[in-house]
Amino acid sequence: MNSATLFDLARTKPLETMVEHEVQKRAYELYEQRGKGTGFALQDWLEAEAQVLAKCYPPSAVRRPRSAPDAVISHRNGTESFAASPPAMT
Repeated sequence: MNSATLFDLARTKPLETMVEHEVQKRAYELYEQRGKGTGFALQDWLEAEAQVLAKCYPPSAVRRPRSAPDAVISHRNGTESFAASPPAMT
């Protein structure tokens, strides 16, 4: 494995490349921890990706958008109101 650190990469590579490098390193670590058994490459990659992204973007730092209303009811007078659930079809 390449021994470049995240700091080394930050000086010359875009963020996407740095994250991919960290995922690659972590996936290899998972592969080694498993005893270098075959057939788990995708699982190791996805687990490594989840771990690296969670480290880069912890849930507390991610701002989630406010949820949109389930339904908008248009009234004959031109106003709108929001319903908790879509109106029933009759």
